[in-house]
Parts: sequence; structure tokens; C-alpha cells
Amino acid sequence: MTRPDGTTLALVAIAVGVWLVAGYFAVTSEAGPETAAGIPRPESSAPSTGIAPPGEGAAGKASSAPQTSEPPTPTQPPAPTKPPGACIGEALGVEGVDFGFVCRQTNPVKASGAIKSALVRKGGGVVTPAMRIWAGLNWYEMAAFAVLRASCCEESDPLVYNFNLACPIDEAINELDDAVRKGDRAAAEEAVTSYTKQARCLDQFGQARTVGRKGPPGAGVAHLRRLLDAMLGAK
Repeated sequence: MTRPDGTTLALVAIAVGVWLVAGYFAVTSEAGPETAAGIPRPESSAPSTGIAPPGEGAAGKASSAPQTSEPPTPTQPPAPTKPPGACIGEALGVEGVDFGFVCRQTNPVKASGAIKSALVRKGGGVVTPAMRIWAGLNWYEMAAFAVLRASCCEESDPLVYNFNLACPIDEAINELDDAVRKGDRAAAEEAVTSYTKQARCLDQFGQARTVGRKGPPGAGVAHLRRLLDAMLGAK
């Protein structure tokens, strides 16, 4: 038997080594998700950010759903404001009379007389319910004028008087005007009470005729309260 020389042994060793390396790579290429070292092999080369891609997850579902928008609600035009004359006529239960002069008049005595004249002309010789109500006010005609003006006239000049008052009934009328403009029924009632007190005072000092009245105030306050109920509501 011939002993192999050193060169032959070296070639054999190299061949064996090549065979072992090739076998190792063949085994590891068929392995599962884990390598020979026990480290999981990454599923993909893309880095993980923790954010679901579009179309996945709750956010993805919401974004993929069709977006619907409600049609805009049409804007309602503001309700037309009644002209002052119509507002006053409605309060008195009278149609076809322009009571706009009530907003321009600043003298309560003259204004109450003008309202009475307008009602008489409208009646045409027939006594109407509106005429009866206004006549029934008596001492409270000036107060009723203040209520109508405050309820139906947006802006009005301060009230004036053509005589010197022995008792401050003008203050009571101003208080009534202010209470009606504020919609304060309780304050309006207090002003009516003050008005009644000052009306009695004027009668005692002989000024009843100055404001076109005779004797002390009476049942006309009931008509005034009904007018207040109509304009402010019964409370």
C-alpha cells in the first residue's frame, strides 16, 4: 500500500472542509423562522412603527368609510316688526287707524285726548267697545298712553307737561314707562299704585280739571290692568 504524501492529505482536508461548509448553508437555508443561533428571523425588512397602515384598524376603517355631510340649515328671515301704529291699534282692538302719532306725542294729556278723538272718528257715530274702554279709563288715560307708547314705540322723547304739577304724577308715569319697556310686570304694578296715589293728590289740590278730570280716580284702574295684562302678560 502506498502512503499518501503530504500534498494529497492537504487536498483531502480542503475537500472535506468545503463539503462541510456547503452542508451547513444547505441546512440553515431550509430552517424555519429561527436561525441556528435561536434568534427569530424578521418577517420583512420594513421597520415597525406601531401605526396601522391605511385601511387597517379602527382609524383605517373610519377613514375608508364614505364621508357624508348634512345639508346646511336654511337661515330663517327675521320676523317682520309691526309698525307702531298697527301695534297700538291691535292693543286697542281697532283696525284701519294710524296710531303712529302716539309715538310722536310727548304730552300725556294731549296724547290721551288725541287717542279718544281717533276712536270717536273711527266709530262714525257708533259707540264701539274700544271707545267704552278708553272712556272707562278716566283718570288712567295718561297711564294707558304711557303703556301703549312703551309697548309699541322703540324710541320716544321724554314726556313733558304744560302745567306745574302739585303732585309728582309725572314720576309715576315715567316709572310705568320704564317698567313696561323692561317687561317687568311687578314694577309696572308698583308704578300703577304710585300713579293712583298721585292722582288722588292732584284731585285734593284742585288740579283734576287741569288734566281733564273731575273727582278722584276710580274703577278705571281695572281697564289699565287689563291693558297691562295684554301687553306684558298676566303674572
